[in-house]
Amino acid sequence: MKTWQKQMADPVAHIPPLTQAAREEVSLVVQQEIDLQDIHARNGKFGGTHILPGGPDPERMVVLTEEAFEALLITALERVNQAVNTGIGPNGYQRTDDLYDELIQVGAVAEAWAAAILEGRE
Repeated sequence: MKTWQKQMADPVAHIPPLTQAAREEVSLVVQQEIDLQDIHARNGKFGGTHILPGGPDPERMVVLTEEAFEALLITALERVNQAVNTGIGPNGYQRTDDLYDELIQVGAVAEAWAAAILEGRE
């Protein structure tokens, strides 16, 4: 089989899988974010919107979408800023640290929501 045929059969063969250590670290940080959001909500932050104890799914979707939108804005604005300020093309995009934080928040909201479904919470 020729190289291009192998690539067609397995288009991600050249990409190494994520390490177990990295996946475990992200899982731990997501769980810490869930705990932090729980503390903030119990102290009156978020105007009563809370991802853990309950609430209708449409309200949870608003929270998840808001977090995902923040991640989207970071990537889009950073690409534009870098292109305008440094003249780099789309392939020269450099990720900012803020994106990691926003993705952790997306993961925390999604994980808490999924856990609430498993627990049968409204």
